[in-house]
Amino acid sequence: MSSLERFFGKKNLEKINNRVIWIGILIAVVNLSFEPLQRKLDLIVLGVFSAFCLIAFLTYFRNHKLKAGTAIALMAAMYAVYIF
Repeated sequence: MSSLERFFGKKNLEKINNRVIWIGILIAVVNLSFEPLQRKLDLIVLGVFSAFCLIAFLTYFRNHKLKAGTAIALMAAMYAVYIF
């Protein structure tokens, strides 16, 4: 059991993880509605990149459905796609 599980509890940590993902999606949608058209793709890519960063951080301390290594690999792939 990790320190985060001891502090928040296993079920509460799952709820926090899910809420962080939904808050990230909500922020991305709100930002998309206010940005010019040419910036929308950049915001989508950065939003997905940020979501994977958060997932990787949260799953680093806990064995969740999405493993930390998988999240970090997906984050690196999204970053590579964004650069090139």
